Amino acid sequence: MNRLYKTFTYEELTHHLKETEKRFPGHFRLESLGQTEDGRQIWLCSLGNRQIPDERKTGFLITANMHSAELSGCSSALCFMEYLLANQADHRQLLDEVVFHVVPRVNPDGAEDCIVTRRDNRSKRIMLDRPNGFVTGDEDGNGLVLQMRWPDKNGKWKEHPKDPRLMIERKPEDTDGPYYEVAMEGHFENWDGKTRDFSRPGCQHADFNRNWPANWQPSEWDGRTFGDHPLSFLETKSLADFIFRQRNIFASFSIHNGPFALFRVPGYKTPDAFPSADMRMFDALAKEGEKLTGFPAMPISQYVYKGANPVRLPGHFPDWAYEYQGLLTFEIELGNGETSAGLSTDEIFSRSAEDVKCKVAEYQNKCGHVIFHPWKTFRHPQLGEIEIGGESLFDLFQIGQELYPQITESTRKMVLYMADLRPRIAIELKKSAMAENLHSITATVRNTGYLGTRITEQYSKFFPHKKPLCRATCGKGLELAEGLPFEETCHIPGRSYLEKHYLVRGRGEFKFAFESDKTGKQEACCPVL
Repeated sequence: MNRLYKTFTYEELTHHLKETEKRFPGHFRLESLGQTEDGRQIWLCSLGNRQIPDERKTGFLITANMHSAELSGCSSALCFMEYLLANQADHRQLLDEVVFHVVPRVNPDGAEDCIVTRRDNRSKRIMLDRPNGFVTGDEDGNGLVLQMRWPDKNGKWKEHPKDPRLMIERKPEDTDGPYYEVAMEGHFENWDGKTRDFSRPGCQHADFNRNWPANWQPSEWDGRTFGDHPLSFLETKSLADFIFRQRNIFASFSIHNGPFALFRVPGYKTPDAFPSADMRMFDALAKEGEKLTGFPAMPISQYVYKGANPVRLPGHFPDWAYEYQGLLTFEIELGNGETSAGLSTDEIFSRSAEDVKCKVAEYQNKCGHVIFHPWKTFRHPQLGEIEIGGESLFDLFQIGQELYPQITESTRKMVLYMADLRPRIAIELKKSAMAENLHSITATVRNTGYLGTRITEQYSKFFPHKKPLCRATCGKGLELAEGLPFEETCHIPGRSYLEKHYLVRGRGEFKFAFESDKTGKQEACCPVL
């Protein structure tokens, strides 16, 4: 088994990344985006040929584990880095031209809390100072956070007739019991000794993937929060600040864990709100990505149960990355316990909850990926005699070991495909003698890549003032007789070129540079004799 097919604690992750830097000093750099409230580093890994400065490359951002329990995304990012570093000879040009910025765990505090406590935690738990607030936790001390149940003749739940570990909803025609009330395992904070309102949360669940400036909205109820304002969480602000500084990033790829899917933008708006050329491009790339990964490609608005209204996620990172930064952006869902059980995304969203649970339970019985547990009696200090068992949400988020090869291959294929679309700039200088001490120089800037230097039309729409620059520099003994030494110019479409013409007088070295936000700075020089 690949040694990276596992759940990494923060300590293990830190050790692995530091060892990787020692093993590959010429192509790997480790630094921190910032320190979390609990004192952990948000590690940033930069991969590329370090003999070539980053400012001469284009950048590619990969993020994972923004949500606490989505731990296999971190492993998938580590596997991609390991592959690229171990196969440098096969990807020499890629590592010369691209710097991959990988944040394998955007949310180290939330992930560690999930690993240690195994309780539900979207990105971060924020405790509320309120009486009788219900919070989840391991009440019986068995290292798991499961479900609680107790008999209630008016209860909404009953045992599955074939598998008592599973609780299913009571149907309208059901009249024979026993019936139960069910809640997540937990207790009431600041309890008054009598109130038992399980819908009254004692903490908020922060969601880092709803805290970005695109369509940000306040949370809809007090059990979750999207932050006080966009980028209000230290983790999202640290990542955004890095993106603002690294203007050469042309693409982003976000890794999550849900039923298999490859998300394309836009998410919260309809395609007619954006440049049609961009939408056609994302359509074409999504279709190819679907073939490469085997995952259904769709806008996230369609990632819903059959018959439900389209979702319009607020504050979603991919929407912000495209709409406000102009990046080539995709997001992938690498599966969970339901996909491990062999269910397709369409089946998960179209089958009944009861059918899905049964399928997962059958998978557990065969493969040992334990998600459902038998019920055991427990004396709860606030609720009295209850039973604890049933479903572990933490384990439902995890994938089975047999899925790791598939998800790491899908990640690798999609990232490499996107990277191969990058703009590729090459400069040719051609000189000819015009008269004594006078030469004509033609600088041809070729973009042999699929993408133009602005990446998307949305980039120019949002940053119309950000234009490429051409610089002509004459060394000692040479002067520019015609042509501008410094000039803003137009973006170069994919598979196209740009020409600039100069007259120089004298003898010396002529240097020409082309630089743009997304492609970095490229230079060429020639002697004039």
